[in-house]
Amino acid sequence: MQGGRSATIPRLTRLYDVGGPLPWLRSQRAAGTGMAGTDQRHTRRSGNAMGSGEKTKRKRARAEWSDRGPAKDAVGLDSPQAVTIHTPTEAEQERDTLHGARRVGRSDVAGHVARISAALHPHQSPHVSLLEDLAKEVAAGRRGGKGTDAVAAATARCLDEAAVGTDAAGRWALDEGAAWSLAWLVRSKHPGAAGLVERLAAEGEAAAAALRSGDLAGGPFVVTLLGLFCLSVGALKEDVEAVLAADLAATTAADGAPKAGPAVAFITRVLAWTRVRAAAESSGFGLPWESATDARWKGSCVAALRLLGDRGRVPGRGGPEALDASPLLKILAAADSPPLCRTAAAVKGQSHSAPVGKTVPRDSVTEGGTVAVLRTGWGRGGVRLLLDFSAPRQQLEIAVGDRLVVAGEWGWSVEADGVPLLPTGPWTVCCFESDAKASFLEIVAPLPGGLQAERQIVLLPRDRVLILTDSITDAGACLPASGRPDRIAYRSHLPLAEAGASREAETRELRLKVGERQAWRVLPLALPEWRVATAAGGLDEDGDVLRLRGEGQGGRYSFPVWFDLDPDRSDLPLTWRPLSVADQRQNLKAHEAVGFRVQVGLEQWLLYRALDTPRNRTLLGCNVACEFLVGRLRRSGEVSRTLEIE
Repeated sequence: MQGGRSATIPRLTRLYDVGGPLPWLRSQRAAGTGMAGTDQRHTRRSGNAMGSGEKTKRKRARAEWSDRGPAKDAVGLDSPQAVTIHTPTEAEQERDTLHGARRVGRSDVAGHVARISAALHPHQSPHVSLLEDLAKEVAAGRRGGKGTDAVAAATARCLDEAAVGTDAAGRWALDEGAAWSLAWLVRSKHPGAAGLVERLAAEGEAAAAALRSGDLAGGPFVVTLLGLFCLSVGALKEDVEAVLAADLAATTAADGAPKAGPAVAFITRVLAWTRVRAAAESSGFGLPWESATDARWKGSCVAALRLLGDRGRVPGRGGPEALDASPLLKILAAADSPPLCRTAAAVKGQSHSAPVGKTVPRDSVTEGGTVAVLRTGWGRGGVRLLLDFSAPRQQLEIAVGDRLVVAGEWGWSVEADGVPLLPTGPWTVCCFESDAKASFLEIVAPLPGGLQAERQIVLLPRDRVLILTDSITDAGACLPASGRPDRIAYRSHLPLAEAGASREAETRELRLKVGERQAWRVLPLALPEWRVATAAGGLDEDGDVLRLRGEGQGGRYSFPVWFDLDPDRSDLPLTWRPLSVADQRQNLKAHEAVGFRVQVGLEQWLLYRALDTPRNRTLLGCNVACEFLVGRLRRSGEVSRTLEIE
């Protein structure tokens, strides 16, 4: 055998002991996924020896932990207590070599193989059938005789298919199922187990090589093999921990938030880490990384939860992606954090209303991060927005329910007096605010000549309104007219996930098809409403792209686009108008400040943006001294200020 061991059949040596309960995840025993054979016998022996009024050591430890109260990690979740993983000494390894593999229950093995089969996609039907047959043979088997022969034959078929299969995920799933069945066959002392283990070790070598190259599909098999057997497969526990920790660090920030999009790629990675962690714990490998990495993984689970759509599905083009996020939702639903459990249940459920009680914050913008996630809420039919500004070309996703509406590069270009302006530095978060009524995000990048590019995203959950604004300012420096360009030419485009935009015949309003029955209304507020009016710009549909263009004078410019996300208002009459902004009884020009009024049915909104230094001004009878304001107009004519940025 490899690794210099003299035994004919490799032996299982890893033992693990949980010194205290995990507050973030419920114990495997409570969930019914642990090694029931040994744990239940231990519990019965302890119970028989215990008096009716006594406490076991486990109960006493739990009571002491509850008195201290759970600690909170960076994302506000209960941090796990230390998990003690026993590392066998040389004497223990020799003892295990002489006395055989650790006892694994037949029903447990059948359950693990069935779980592996259920995690495969339907298109992998040959692999699913082989694993289902293996689970049935293990469940019906008995030690000795034809029962173990049938299990050995089913295991051999799985290894045969894995050796010739071209699908990596299916191959490693077959190997993982074979590892569990072989652990039982070794304990049953089946004569053919030695040869099967040799074949399994060869597969382990290939899986370890794939894991080192960054392919996490074989991770569950590798940790299962290392957890169940004393096999040298080119990957020690420390090697696996290093590879997984490096992958997590490359993909996520310190709090687990994604470093880049798209959402489907990040969720796929989180699900892969989750599968490896679950396989490591169930096989006795222990945590596959250090505690700091485990905290980062927990944060990534919460970040992935924010990206899920209706019924826990991953939004995609034309419908949900073929990704099963149920393992992630199951783990989050088992958390000891009530807000997290409540949020996971709301995402998985079918209710349109918001969950009752405290939930996980719906928005996420990490300090120093390069990805922002905004949501209207956790109920069904909610709108989710992801902005990736890690590169000069930002990537934008807007999803409703389980369907992507906008997906791709949010293009942007500016010319000053005919000269293209390119950012001279990275995009960074300038301002972020979030409460029950509104979410506000502004990212900025420096431009030549003392100018600054600004992109604002305003999401009003209760009003179901989204405002995307591009602006060119002098960053509050109040450059003199001679120091600013005379003419600003602006271009932008929004990539649609599906070609479904149509324009109105008489106005510049666009209708964006969302699914089969819904439509969003898109209003270019910087342009006149009626097409007969002369406009220095436009908003047009070009297949699966919305193209925006505008021109401004005075060296500053702002182009807000209003999205009405409420399908119940899609047939109501609407109008929008630019407003005069006055300062000391003088009307300001568009390069100093802009204001707009939007009306849909009987509902009206006011939007204001200062492009120079903010000061006390008036529009529509409302005094403002801020840089940005959005609010609703009441029937009395007063403005109810939804969001105000100083």
